Amino acid sequence: MKKTLWTLAVVLFFSWQAFAQNQVCNRRYQVAVNNYAPFFSRDKNNHPEGITHDMVLDLQKRLGCTFMEKELFRPAAVEHMKGGRLDMVLLVLQGAEFGSSAEFVSLYKVKREVVVLKDHYAKDRNVESYINDKKMIFGNIIGTRTALTQDEEKMLLKSRRLMEAVDYQSLFELLGKGRIQALALTSFVNSHYLKKSKIEDKVVRIVDEDNVTEVGVYFSIRRMDAEERLKIQKALQDMVEDGSFAKMLAKYMSKTSLGEVTR
Repeated sequence: MKKTLWTLAVVLFFSWQAFAQNQVCNRRYQVAVNNYAPFFSRDKNNHPEGITHDMVLDLQKRLGCTFMEKELFRPAAVEHMKGGRLDMVLLVLQGAEFGSSAEFVSLYKVKREVVVLKDHYAKDRNVESYINDKKMIFGNIIGTRTALTQDEEKMLLKSRRLMEAVDYQSLFELLGKGRIQALALTSFVNSHYLKKSKIEDKVVRIVDEDNVTEVGVYFSIRRMDAEERLKIQKALQDMVEDGSFAKMLAKYMSKTSLGEVTR
């Protein structure tokens, strides 16, 4: 009898463990994703694609939870986060805009890259000299500063040397037409839009060795408790460590751009 009870207890224990591991997650997370390629876009059939979409699919498999994608520019994501309407923001540069409403977790580091029109390029000049050149107009996205520092943005605005566009495609069109002479982004974004705009032969790309930016995820402190944040952070770390994240990046990045990514 004792043996039977012991066997039953063991069976019940492992059955409960299996149930606990496979129970359905009823949480529906609101996730902001960049609304520009190659991070997030839609194909001709309006199906989502891009790095952040691939990350969402992977997180759903690992955690069993639902992640609702919201296509937002960074300024809108900041406002949604502060207003308690978001749980996460995927793959954005670290900055101070989110304030105390969110916690940042870094996934990788990347050097910024300044793109300069060939007729304004000089081999012996550094990035700082271009930014300080009163004849150089830089491009930017309305409501954000791309890879410019806060001080650089203020200085360019004060000297009326910052021209803003509504999206990245429009920004690179301004560069192709010569209305701006330079812009500061990352190798990844530059590669994608220079090729798409067919102006690769019109520019010189300068890697800024002194400016390294953290790229990662913002978690809402207001909508998510510490346990939830740690659970998703662990899934993201597993994604990086088992090579899944590198494969996602490789689908959209050139080998040169991948070479700029570090942990």
